[in-house]
Amino acid sequence: MFGAMPYRGIRHDGILYMGQALSHLNPAWAANDLFFAHGSQDQFSIFSRIVAWLIRRFDAATVDMTLLRGAWLAWLVALFALVRDFPPRERWLSVLAVVTATHIYGTTRIFSFMEPFVTARTWAEPVTILALVALLRGRMALAFLTFAIAMALHPLVALPVGAVALVYLIREDRRWAALLLLAIPVTGLAIAGVGPFAGLLRTYDPDWFRATVMANDVVYLSEWTISDGVAVLAHGVVIWLACRGDDKPFARLGRATLIASPILCLMSFVGADVLHNVLVTQLQLWRVTWLLDLLALASLPRLVLSQWRRGPKGRCAAMAVFVAVYALDDLIPTGWLFAAWAAMALLLSASRVETKPRVLRLAMIATVVSALGIAGLQVQRAMAQMDVHEQGMRIGEPLSIFFSTPLIALPAIMALIWLWERGDIQRVVAGAAAVALFGLAALHWDQRSPWARYVESAPRGTHPFAALIPTDAQVYWHEQTAATWILLQRANFISLSQSAGLLFNRATALEALDRIPAFLAVMANTQTCMDLQRFGGANFAFSQCELPRQNFLGFCKAQPRHPDFLIASTDFDTGVVARWTFDPRDGSPPTTYALYDCSKLQ
Repeated sequence: MFGAMPYRGIRHDGILYMGQALSHLNPAWAANDLFFAHGSQDQFSIFSRIVAWLIRRFDAATVDMTLLRGAWLAWLVALFALVRDFPPRERWLSVLAVVTATHIYGTTRIFSFMEPFVTARTWAEPVTILALVALLRGRMALAFLTFAIAMALHPLVALPVGAVALVYLIREDRRWAALLLLAIPVTGLAIAGVGPFAGLLRTYDPDWFRATVMANDVVYLSEWTISDGVAVLAHGVVIWLACRGDDKPFARLGRATLIASPILCLMSFVGADVLHNVLVTQLQLWRVTWLLDLLALASLPRLVLSQWRRGPKGRCAAMAVFVAVYALDDLIPTGWLFAAWAAMALLLSASRVETKPRVLRLAMIATVVSALGIAGLQVQRAMAQMDVHEQGMRIGEPLSIFFSTPLIALPAIMALIWLWERGDIQRVVAGAAAVALFGLAALHWDQRSPWARYVESAPRGTHPFAALIPTDAQVYWHEQTAATWILLQRANFISLSQSAGLLFNRATALEALDRIPAFLAVMANTQTCMDLQRFGGANFAFSQCELPRQNFLGFCKAQPRHPDFLIASTDFDTGVVARWTFDPRDGSPPTTYALYDCSKLQ
């Protein structure tokens, strides 16, 4: 886990959760921040309050890394408990199949489980799996208690899994269907206008819906691509094939997931995409696909081994399924082609059609070549990320590429397991190699840039610019939401991170619509830079990423709202009231930031 998911600081949604924790410690600045001013989804989770209690005593970096390590330990416990009934070899392979994957679900590579950064999801996911484990063991009181904790951490993660658990219980004993009667009090609460339940009788008005589509279109199933849909279907097929004929608890859970997943996805499509219902859209019931993905990965070794034992045709199918699952799990655009090939190979394996050995060898060679092609694409993508610069500094290390490429890492680990099982000197070699790999991964786990280390470890609100900015001011620090919240303890005017809240609050969405046009104008050229990096364009001019002077300074004249101060590493001289230089001390050139006072640019 250390190698496959290196730590690169407080990022992605982790910025929002850290901001929520900071807002509990100092509500004054948060009252003016777009993300917090009208209320956020923080009210539905206890997680940020736990983090707030911790960062009163420790710096943000210590808290973040400790919480992440703890969550991963909980994940390992949960995974081993989930597959406890598997034979020893399958048990280890199942855990490794999950750990080495990229864990992406949904669309556009935004959502994943077992994320390498800290959010409420980071803990809610393993806790939810532990609730399922308690359910499978028949320990109902523990299951309900653990599930309640998961709901308190992140309802959107836990609720779809609760629906799967309900299907499981009803299949075990139909009397559990009485729990469906809970829909009656929920409807009553909706009619009474209580809490989030009131959204059940509301629809998004045109302006609010336009804002959600602009910033949160990934929650709508109609926005998914062919590969996104094929991935869900393929995961379901893997679970069905691996669990058929088996009546153990894991297999029964798999079948319950296969029943609940299409129902929840259909409810999400009708409620969100068609009817624009507020509560159904916010619940994002399609997130059940994270559990579908997890169970498919855990089931994969069982399916692959069973096919491998069927002879040459089965081995061809086993290789095709293995490659297809990891191609889809990483949202490779052509993953549906690999899924189609895996389906044909499985049909061929199950049929009585005689196939010439030469044809099967060619098919297996083609599968291996395809796997190498996918691995090459993953390596190229990872290398492109190595070239992403933040304040001119590299934010990744090539060592992590091996661990984060499952089609390379998993066969290598399987080879070590094979050597270990042979005993004698081979066991010594395998053990030494495993210890060396784990040591390297642990030593290189912390891959934060010097800038990230500074932002996360500096005393909050002590940055030199903070003394020049009033506490109630709104600041636009270009592409630096975390720096605004942690270093300055000031309201952030707008960022990509803050757009995550538009789905949950109409006032936030409408205010964001006023700010987004000026923000997009500022991001125009930097978005070009991001696109080039995403497609692996290593030889491009960083001048294309420079801030457009007119649009950036024009931020101060945006109507009806504009920030009070601007900060950027580009110095246009006009309106600059202070400068500050950050020296990374890693051989990269220092970066000087300019603080612009919008009152001097009017």
